[in-house]
Amino acid sequence: MRGHLRPWLAALGLVAVAGWMAMQALAEHDAASKTEQAYIRLQTANKSKTVPKVDRAKGEKLKRWDELRKERAFAWTPIFQAVERSASEGIELLEFRPEKTTGYLALRGEARDQAALVDFLNNIALQAPFEHSHLTYQALRSRGQLQTIEFEIRASLRAM
Repeated sequence: MRGHLRPWLAALGLVAVAGWMAMQALAEHDAASKTEQAYIRLQTANKSKTVPKVDRAKGEKLKRWDELRKERAFAWTPIFQAVERSASEGIELLEFRPEKTTGYLALRGEARDQAALVDFLNNIALQAPFEHSHLTYQALRSRGQLQTIEFEIRASLRAM
C-alpha cells in the first residue's frame, strides 16, 4: 500500500505547488493591472490640464493696473523740487506735461525776456532729475504793451 500512496502524494504536492504558483501569478497580475490603471489616470489628468487662457480684455486690464501702479510709485517730489529751484521771477510756468511713452518732461510757459529764458534753461539742465534738456519752441507774444516769450523746454527724466 505504501507503494501506491507515494505517486498520489507526489501528485498532491505538485498540485499544491501549482496552486500556490497560480495564486502568486494572479497577485502579480492584479498589481500590474492597478499600476497600469494609475498610469492611464495620470496621463489623462496631464492631458486634460490646460493652461487657462487669459482673455485679451483681462490681459489689457492687468497691463493697465500695472502701469498705474508704476506711475503711482514714481517719485515726483524730486522733479517738482528741481523745477521750483530752477524757476525765477521772470518765468511763468503754464504747463508741466510728463510724456510717459518717451520718458520726457515738457515744460511750457512764458518768460519775461530772453535772459530769463536762458537762465531757466541752464538751471533745468543742471538739475539732477533731468538730462538732455533743450528748448523746442520759442515765440514772441504781445499783449498790448507787454511782450513775453512763449517757450517749451523738453528734458528727459533720469532714471532714479
